[in-house]
Amino acid sequence: MIFLRPQGGLANRIRVISSAIWLSKITSHKLNVIWEINSDLNCDYNTLFCENEEFNLIPFPAKFKYLHHTNNPKFSKRVKAYFRNRFLGIQYNLNESDFLFRGFSEVEKIRRVARLNKNLFISTTQAFGEWREHVHCINFHQDIVNRIKKDELKLSNNTIGLHIRRTDNLIAIQNSPFELFEKLIERLSKNSANQIFFLATDDENIKNKLCNSYSNVKTFRHQLNRNSEEGMINAAIDILTLSKCQTIYGSYWSSYSTLASLIGKCALKIVHLNNNDF
Repeated sequence: MIFLRPQGGLANRIRVISSAIWLSKITSHKLNVIWEINSDLNCDYNTLFCENEEFNLIPFPAKFKYLHHTNNPKFSKRVKAYFRNRFLGIQYNLNESDFLFRGFSEVEKIRRVARLNKNLFISTTQAFGEWREHVHCINFHQDIVNRIKKDELKLSNNTIGLHIRRTDNLIAIQNSPFELFEKLIERLSKNSANQIFFLATDDENIKNKLCNSYSNVKTFRHQLNRNSEEGMINAAIDILTLSKCQTIYGSYWSSYSTLASLIGKCALKIVHLNNNDF
């Protein structure tokens, strides 16, 4: 059995759950997902997504707060984790450091651990294994789909999506500066007089500047705030709309752009300082 505690924002959690669905399928382990409402994502699972036959949605078991990290660097703590975790019904406890630094994102490594241990607890923001193949197992709630239809932006079939990631993502800010997106809009607009752009961003200043400067840049005029339910619903609306674009030009080091391209099976190009096209 796999107990999954996905962490992070909307895109990260979808990627992590997709990873666990893959793992449960190849090992025949039953999957339980622990969905937590916190500052990273302040919204209930059932508000964002449809019911899912691939896993059970469960509350956080109180006893799991006493779990210890199986791969603790200190030998004495690893021994303690071995006995304590088994007492709590878990044979292997994986956390963020395992996927970032110990290679458990690799297919063979995570598969081997899952096959050798009947009960796993996984808590991470990182995707692992062949997760891309199972993104379509997770579907957004029909209310969100209906909201997109109601708030029609009159996007064309060749609409280009722009995802400009800001706020706390310093890597995206440094490698995908705003000026590159401006140059991109100007260049592509010259190539096609009727070119329409859909903008998804977490920065209100960027949204206002682009929409005021370019009449062919469309976006939803809603607030994006991880700390509110409405903000997370709006983030889902944006990513689903972005997925319907012909091509997405995304920010560097952003799982949001990648996920949108996978959902819509559309081309993704990363706007980067080292890319001569920009």
